[in-house]
Amino acid sequence: MNRNATIHAGALWLALAAAACGGGAAGGDAGSPAKAAPTKADGETAAAPAKAEPPAEAPPALPPKVAKAVELAKAISARPEDADAILARAGLDRAGLEALMAEIAADPALSAAYEAALAGG
Repeated sequence: MNRNATIHAGALWLALAAAACGGGAAGGDAGSPAKAAPTKADGETAAAPAKAEPPAEAPPALPPKVAKAVELAKAISARPEDADAILARAGLDRAGLEALMAEIAADPALSAAYEAALAGG
């Protein structure tokens, strides 16, 4: 089993455990008001800044299992108190997530893809 994938799986499980125990992310922006769009002096809404052009070459697509695990890891990290609901929407429960993470950790290529995707943002 890849050590780093095991660490990531452990961190994900810690987030699940915190949610199960009633813990969660402290602070956050949940109660913060939404920021208003910038306006011009005459009251018109200012134009949004131009979007950056996409890179010439898109990164290779992630294997479906890895993409699902990364999506779940990010969602659960952002809202650990909703972990079970996030898993349910993905068609999994905690045992299913554990099996998915074990399968990724057992395959060096999937482990590398998982780690790269998490490190990339």
